[in-house]
Amino acid sequence: MTVRHRPIKQWGRFNTKIFKKLFDKKMKTKVEPFVIPESLEAMNIKVEDPNDPNFGLKSNATNKLPMSETLIPQGTRCFLFDGSESLAEGILQALHITNAVGRKGLPSSTMNLLDFESTVSLEERIRKAAMQANIWDATLVSLPERRDPALWWISWPRYHGIPVLKKSAVLVDFFFRCALTLAANHPEVKDLRYTRDALMKAFIAKGGETLLCFKQQPMMTVTGPRPLEPVLSKEAVLKTIEEPLVSIHPVGELIDFTEENISEIENIWPGIAPSSFPSVHTILTVKDKDYRYPWTSKEMTGNAILSCFTAALISAIRQYGDYCGVLERPIVSQCIQCCENKFDFITFQLNTTDLTKSDGVKNVVWYDGDNQLFKSLPYWDQFVEVEEANANVLRKFLAMVFNCCKC
Repeated sequence: MTVRHRPIKQWGRFNTKIFKKLFDKKMKTKVEPFVIPESLEAMNIKVEDPNDPNFGLKSNATNKLPMSETLIPQGTRCFLFDGSESLAEGILQALHITNAVGRKGLPSSTMNLLDFESTVSLEERIRKAAMQANIWDATLVSLPERRDPALWWISWPRYHGIPVLKKSAVLVDFFFRCALTLAANHPEVKDLRYTRDALMKAFIAKGGETLLCFKQQPMMTVTGPRPLEPVLSKEAVLKTIEEPLVSIHPVGELIDFTEENISEIENIWPGIAPSSFPSVHTILTVKDKDYRYPWTSKEMTGNAILSCFTAALISAIRQYGDYCGVLERPIVSQCIQCCENKFDFITFQLNTTDLTKSDGVKNVVWYDGDNQLFKSLPYWDQFVEVEEANANVLRKFLAMVFNCCKC
């Protein structure tokens, strides 16, 4: 039985008149002017006038701009990437923007950590995670409207259930807890720090004129007291000079970036400094699924590459400042991206912060995208059991988390 409640007294025009009279009476009440107390004057404390147009911009001992914040002329043009728009050329465009060369697959140092658990045990963990994400979770919200490109004239009923972002977050959270419970041979896990939903923002000038801004807010950020060991040696880094940079002509590399005007450059470090560790090891991100204009697997992997580049760039800015050139010690960061049942694994080695020299030292990216964890069904079909569980995806997830302990 449904019971409808109605307020005892509704708001009408008579109430409006009463409210206006009370409000006018309050506005006519004179406020006494502010007078500095004598005790405060005796302490020789300087009191600022908040009505001063320069209030908040004056430089004094208690109001100093941080090292990472720089005021620039009002209306400076900046190109922003925050992951909301897909890259037209996917992986190739991400490599071109970051001045990097691609390597398909994960580094050998990470692949050596794959074989440590039986396949049966991992498949059972995948089944529990999938059931928790698709059935056991108590979330019940309105899902996107169903659209059929063939039967486009049909008006389908509205479905309610667990959204894709929630499913992805449950999977990532479940697997990360599995990594902590299986880390008996990696006691260094206790030295890491995990931050949730921390915003990171990094600015970099490309070509001396084009200002780029990379902004991310991953689900979880893993930081450590020491940076990850470089994957490539100095000799291998120098050999990247001979490798050509991918071309995406005639597509512009910044066509999918958002153009905006800014008045300050502020690099935001994930976490609360100085309590946060100086090196970003791994970021774990989740992506929503666009049912009307779905992203391709290459677009998803390209987005993960730029997300990983953001983590490496903010670590380089914290360690080297605004230095533009080949880094003395390369910065290595990892990224794990999940969208429903698809995982992307990225390892980015930042060798240089100069993104314009296509004939010099280049950055290196290892990517392994479009890893299907299990067979997924449309949200309008009933999810009953887990089919085609892929234990290798969980192995790669655990290997990348345990790789953070090798620093």
